[in-house]
Amino acid sequence: MGVTVSTAKLAAAYQANNGQTVYVLFEQTFDKNDYPHIPTWCCIHIGGLQSTLHRIFKAAGVCVGGLLDVRGGRNQPQQYIADWLKELASPVHMPDQPVTLKVDGSLYATIPQDKASKAGEAITRCGKSDIAQTLASGGAYETTLYSEPQLLEALYGQFLIGPWRLIRATPLFNERCPDLGYRPEPVTGFMPRLPAVLKLDQYNRLVQGQDGMWRCEGWEYSVIGDYVESLWEVELKEPGVYAQRISAFTEHVKAAAAIPPGTHAVVDRTVPLSEDWQILSRDQVLRSLGLDVLSSSRCFKIPVTFNHEHINTLMRLSKKCLTWHLGQPPQQQLEMVA
Repeated sequence: MGVTVSTAKLAAAYQANNGQTVYVLFEQTFDKNDYPHIPTWCCIHIGGLQSTLHRIFKAAGVCVGGLLDVRGGRNQPQQYIADWLKELASPVHMPDQPVTLKVDGSLYATIPQDKASKAGEAITRCGKSDIAQTLASGGAYETTLYSEPQLLEALYGQFLIGPWRLIRATPLFNERCPDLGYRPEPVTGFMPRLPAVLKLDQYNRLVQGQDGMWRCEGWEYSVIGDYVESLWEVELKEPGVYAQRISAFTEHVKAAAAIPPGTHAVVDRTVPLSEDWQILSRDQVLRSLGLDVLSSSRCFKIPVTFNHEHINTLMRLSKKCLTWHLGQPPQQQLEMVA
């Protein structure tokens, strides 16, 4: 998978016919695997404030793993977010334009064939079942950008369909409209207690949930990236605290200690798994570890070594049925904790 390099950002906004403020985000990027490196503009989001913040914070989470790079060294997720919020404070005006929704197999179809089913479900959830039926029967729905803000957000603001299929031109030279901008007064929020984190192996990290159970939440960059994404909701309630929280959580995860000796993985076979592949994967993993899947055992307790290959096998299990029970740390560590 190639690394995408972000070279510029532009936020646009308009007031829809129902009075809602809608944001349209454009980003200029290039792929490091493509030569020559010629940045191009692309519409990446259409939606209200909540979905817009979610889109920004989700992309910032991708910065953690390095798959999204930013030209000029502004690679920290908190800096990426700050750059977008600066744009949102004074967006350019987005003019109205005609919109044609139609399921098609072409490269620039507003609704690609492989997304037709999910698009129909999203449209129906908006209370527009008649439009969903029209599209399913091969017809087209004609509207405008300003007329259907909820419908367009459901399709192009929820990570379902790329909005570049709908909006091709970037309004680079339009006038700014700060009256539609997002400019909250920053607050000084408190730093919440961070969840306990341990190194399961060189890459994977255990995180203790609110229920006290330990679960593997993936590689270090993924744990941090998921946390960054989750802060979009915090931004709505406590504007500006994201930077402090990202820095604190990143340091917290990177400083995690290794699991203590005697740690076990526990596979609970009583946990219902909804997908057949999850059940098949669970049984295959148990067999590969030499365990009898035909036995009547409700749980399997599997010793864990500090070994990535061993951990990788266990990680093929669904997180629904896999938890981790810690062993006792060495005596000297207990003395230090005391």
